[in-house]
Amino acid sequence: MCRDYLRGSSENQKKVALAVWENVCKPNIYGGLNIISCKLWNAAFVGKPIWLLNERKEILWIRWIHDVYMKQNLDLWTHIPPVDSSLYWRRLNKLKLSMTN
Repeated sequence: MCRDYLRGSSENQKKVALAVWENVCKPNIYGGLNIISCKLWNAAFVGKPIWLLNERKEILWIRWIHDVYMKQNLDLWTHIPPVDSSLYWRRLNKLKLSMTN
């Protein structure tokens, strides 16, 4: 949607991009428009629970995840989610794998 606005595109008419999207997302001091990349923002937002699981075990929901899902496996990075775990837990683990690559 933001890209369409910057390109001047609409549903009826498509236009060629006048700027490279990566350059648009750069800070103003580097010649960009300081627009946050949605892909990077989403990875950071969804990756925060993984960081919390790895670092802070005194939070109630993290202790619950360690007790219910991880049980004896204390290392988050080698943990394989059980088949009967929640969809959210499986997706977090899938994201964890993409972060290590």
